[in-house]
Amino acid sequence: MADWEKLNPTARRYTLDRVGRTMCAEYGAGPVDLVDKKLPENLRGQYDSKTGQIEINEALLRHPDPRQALETYLHEFRHAVQDAEVTTYKGPQWRSVDAGRVHELSKPYESPPDGSETPAQAAAKYERYRAQFSELDPREFSREATDKILKMREEYLEFYRAMQTARSDGDRAVASRVAPSEYPGKG
Repeated sequence: MADWEKLNPTARRYTLDRVGRTMCAEYGAGPVDLVDKKLPENLRGQYDSKTGQIEINEALLRHPDPRQALETYLHEFRHAVQDAEVTTYKGPQWRSVDAGRVHELSKPYESPPDGSETPAQAAAKYERYRAQFSELDPREFSREATDKILKMREEYLEFYRAMQTARSDGDRAVASRVAPSEYPGKG
């Protein structure tokens, strides 16, 4: 994530894919393929439980700020985790999964508006879509994880800049022994 601004869209997709592999190991989801695709302007991404693929709007990979692409990827990744939780709950390892979460995830899914509704119907349907646990959970997860990853990225970049501007070998030696979050000037 450190050099996002310097990467081309393909390299940015690979960067998100690396984040995803780390998250899969951390959260026990199976491998999730990431595909960049031309999607409607109002659709940032989607997870397909049948193929195990996350599709991300290719426009997000052209943006110099990684926040939207990362948050979208992590939102869709969380859907993959939800899928794995429901699948695990139905198998012999069912005790390793939070039954309350699975109960919420198993409720009928409210799709987003598809354009066939009146404006009032679409607004009501969109609110129901956003309010269901299967959408609230990924939104909260992706925001928190994105904030954490981007904070670590900023600390790394600040540390890297400090190392580049160190005036002496002594300055560099001190800087190299201090964790980025502990670096002087970090409040």
